[in-house]
Amino acid sequence: MGFFASLKRYIFTLGGLLASRVDEGTDSIVSTPAGVKAAYRQTREKWMKQYHDVRDAVSQLMMVMEQKLDEIKKLEAEDRALETKKRGAVEKFRETSDEKYQKAFQDYHAREAEVERRLAELNAETQTMREQIDRYKGQLTDMQGRIAGLDAKEAEAIADIVSSKQITALNDRMASLSTNLEDENLQAIEKVRQKVKAKAKLSEELAGTDRAQLDKEVMAAGMSDAAQDEFTRLLAESQLKDKERPGAARVETDRLM
Repeated sequence: MGFFASLKRYIFTLGGLLASRVDEGTDSIVSTPAGVKAAYRQTREKWMKQYHDVRDAVSQLMMVMEQKLDEIKKLEAEDRALETKKRGAVEKFRETSDEKYQKAFQDYHAREAEVERRLAELNAETQTMREQIDRYKGQLTDMQGRIAGLDAKEAEAIADIVSSKQITALNDRMASLSTNLEDENLQAIEKVRQKVKAKAKLSEELAGTDRAQLDKEVMAAGMSDAAQDEFTRLLAESQLKDKERPGAARVETDRLM
C-alpha cells in the first residue's frame, strides 16, 4: 500500500500543471516576445518532464496490477483445486474411515479460507488500481492536449503583448497630437487676404463713386446742351412761322424800330 500512497502524493503534484500561475515578479521578464518564448520553453520542458514522470508512474501501476491479476488467476485455480481436494477427502474418508483424510480435509478447508481472503483483497486492490489508471489516463490525455496547445498559446501571447504595446504607444502618441487643424502661418495669410480684399473692395467702391459723379456731371451737361439746342430750334421755327404769316414783316420792322 505504500506504493499507492506515494503514487497518490505524486499525482497530487499535477496541481502545479493543472493550475499553474506565473509569479507576479516575472511580469517584467515576460513582457517581451523573447521573454514569452523563454517562459513557454521552460514551461514546456517542465510539463514534458511531469508528463513523462506521471506516465512512468502509471506504467508501473499497470505493471503491478498485472502482477496482482496473475496472482488472482493462480489463487482462483488453487481455490478450485482445493474445492476438488475437499470433495476427494470426504469420499476417501467415507470409504476408509481413515482420519488422515479428515485431517487433510481440514487443512484444505483452512487453506481455502486463506485463498478466498487473499482473493478478496486482491480483487479490491485491482479494482481500485483500475479506477486510478483510468483516471490518470484521462489526466495524461489532458496533459498531452495542454502541452500540444502551448505553441498556439505562445503565439497568441506574443501577438497580444506586441499588439497591446503598439496600441499603448499609439494612444500615447495620439494623446500628444492635436486634432485642431489650425496654423499660425495660414491664419496670417488669411488675415492678409481679407485685408487685401477689403482694400480692393474699397477701391472699387471709391472708383464707382467718382464715375457716378462724372456720369452725373456729363449727363447734366448733356441735358443742358440738349435743352439749349431744342430751345434754339424751337425759337427758329417760331420765327420762321412768324415770317410766313401776313403782316409779319411789318410787325417785325416796327419791333426793330
